Amino acid sequence: MPPDAPDADHALDDRNIYPDVRIPGEDDEDEQRVSGFQVLPDHYTWFRTALVRAGAAGLMGFTGGGQPTAGT
Repeated sequence: MPPDAPDADHALDDRNIYPDVRIPGEDDEDEQRVSGFQVLPDHYTWFRTALVRAGAAGLMGFTGGGQPTAGT
């Protein structure tokens, strides 16, 4: 498995990612920031893991996952 492959068993650390979209400036202009959410390359692995865990929890919720779904 590639080292950055998503895995629902990996611990998911809590990240405080500021919700904005960065628009690069042209020539000598500064970048602009607008409201929204953008996942930058340095957070791709973390975001993939979060999506895998959310998907797994949703599936278990519909299939009667019991204790694993509850997280206890």
